Amino acid sequence: PEVLAQVLQGLKQNEISEPVRSPYGHHILKWTQKIPAGHRPLSEIKTDILNALLREKTLSEHQKMVAQMRQQADIKLFY
Repeated sequence: PEVLAQVLQGLKQNEISEPVRSPYGHHILKWTQKIPAGHRPLSEIKTDILNALLREKTLSEHQKMVAQMRQQADIKLFY
């Protein structure tokens, strides 16, 4: 969330923030290390990419299967 990014921008290295409230709860932040932006080699992230694509495809197929099963189901409600 934006509030956490704002707090982090105001911290110095190894400094600990006051408690911060966000939509996700309360947080205490510590800036421990700055990692420069850049590109990681494909060999380093290839597995992550493949896993993300597999998760996405699996979720999509699961949703299709559930929709098809609901369409074919003969559900009767008795009150």
